[in-house]
Amino acid sequence: MGSIKDCNFNPQIEKAITIENGRAIKIWDFNGKLFDSLKAEASVSFVSIGKDPALFFTGDDKGRVTAWPLNGYVPRTLIAHPKKITGLRVSEGDNGRFIISSSRKGANVLNLADSSIHFYRMRTLAFDGNPANLFTAGRHRIRYWGSNMKRVWQLCPINNFSAAPDGSYFVTSGKGRSARLRETFHSSSQKLDKLNGSITTLDISGNSQFIAAGSAKGETKIWKRDGTLIQSHSNFKRPAHTQG
Repeated sequence: MGSIKDCNFNPQIEKAITIENGRAIKIWDFNGKLFDSLKAEASVSFVSIGKDPALFFTGDDKGRVTAWPLNGYVPRTLIAHPKKITGLRVSEGDNGRFIISSSRKGANVLNLADSSIHFYRMRTLAFDGNPANLFTAGRHRIRYWGSNMKRVWQLCPINNFSAAPDGSYFVTSGKGRSARLRETFHSSSQKLDKLNGSITTLDISGNSQFIAAGSAKGETKIWKRDGTLIQSHSNFKRPAHTQG
C-alpha cells in the first residue's frame, strides 16, 4: 500500500475507498480484501461517499469533480474548477442532495436533483455531527447550509474551519499563528496557543474532545476541548548515522 492521500467508507455496502499515490483509487471490503482498483486521469486528493451505495466522488488537482459508479460504468465529470480541488463533501438531508467542492477561487454547490450549480466565494468547509448540516467558511463569513440554507455569520478572516461532531463548538484560524474556539457563532472566542508559523490545517477529533492544528513550519499542537494545551511537536532533523 502506498501513501494514503484520503480515505472514506460506506457502511451500507461495507466498502472503504482509499486514494494512494495520487492517481490510484482502491476499493476495499471491511476485511481488508481488495475489491477493485481504479486509475484516475489526474492526481486525486479527495474522495467522498454519500448515501447512494453505488456511487462515490473524487476531486483532483485539475479541478474536476468526478462521479465513479461501483458497477463498472465509465466515470463522469460533474464540475470543473479553474484550480485544483481543496475540499469535497456530499451533503444529504431534508433540503436535498448536494455535492460541495471547493478550490482557492471558491466553491461550487451542485444540486443533484436538477443539476444546477451555484458558485460561492469560500475557503473551506466542514460538517458537525449531522451530515445534513454543512458549514462553509469564506473570507469573512460562515454559512450554515441547513434546512433553510440562509444563515450567515460575519466573523474575522477565515482560512481554516472545523466543527465539533457533537455540534457543541467550532474552531477557526486566519492568516496568523493562532486558532480561536467558539461555542456559538454569537459567543466570544477563546484564543488558543500560538504555533511557530501560519496555521495550514485545523481539525477536531471524532469524539469532539480534542483540537489539532499544524503550521507551515512543521509544528503541531493538540488541545483539550476546553482549550488546554496537552501536546506540542516540532520538526526535527534526522540524527547523523554513526559507525560503531
